[in-house]
Amino acid sequence: MAMQRILVHAGFYKTGTTSLQAQLNCLADPLKPYFHFYGPGAVQRSGALAREFARSQSDEARRAFRRSFKRFAETLPDTGNIVISRENFAGIMPGHRGVDGEILTGINPAARMLARDIRAGLERRFGSQMELHFLYSIRDRTDWMKSVHGHQLRSTGLRDDLVRFSELFPRNFDLRKDAEKIAQALTPTPVHIRALEDYRAHPQGPAAMVLELMEVPQTVIDTLPQAARQNAGQDEALRAEFLRLNRLGMDRAALHAAKHALLPPDPTAG
Repeated sequence: MAMQRILVHAGFYKTGTTSLQAQLNCLADPLKPYFHFYGPGAVQRSGALAREFARSQSDEARRAFRRSFKRFAETLPDTGNIVISRENFAGIMPGHRGVDGEILTGINPAARMLARDIRAGLERRFGSQMELHFLYSIRDRTDWMKSVHGHQLRSTGLRDDLVRFSELFPRNFDLRKDAEKIAQALTPTPVHIRALEDYRAHPQGPAAMVLELMEVPQTVIDTLPQAARQNAGQDEALRAEFLRLNRLGMDRAALHAAKHALLPPDPTAG
């Protein structure tokens, strides 16, 4: 029996993950000969529970994640290669607040613990018939910080401008270094680190990271429809308006409604 290759794309946030997942979902049929794809909607509650564990750091939350991931792993096919992509498997997005109310300013140690738990769950499911790899996508610090700041302005009541927000993070903050720490924790499991910037001009966008690692032939890649950009950030004017609204001290429901009214209509809605 051929060894199953399983690739877990476990983060990081704001590194093209939505575009990667959307493209692989669109390509599910032509890529069936090469791998089965499981994105955010397919990993059941394990994504949300991974984030909850990262936020609380409690033993109970970690056990809940392990149980949920075990249930998900049991649904995976016995044959064929597999790709799993969920940025929540890197924990909680920096810029959110932890249980102590402080803004998280780094990839917390939960990312390493989650990766080991994912590996253990897949080892229980597939045993020695599995060739497991992890993928962590990263991004230039300046671009990443701007993207995270924009996300927090839109989704939370953040009142810091980009300069102040960036100053909350350590000067040596570096997604590559965090990915390398995870790789060290997972030794000897192969961990691949790919920079979003290296795939901006690729017709498949960040999905090309996966296509390469899953050894999809270039002749097949050349026939695939081009990727569309997903989850593009807001322009400067909209960010400034979100910041202004956040500083008004509105209640949560009113703030949400005011922001929602500023967003363009979702072309997929209705």
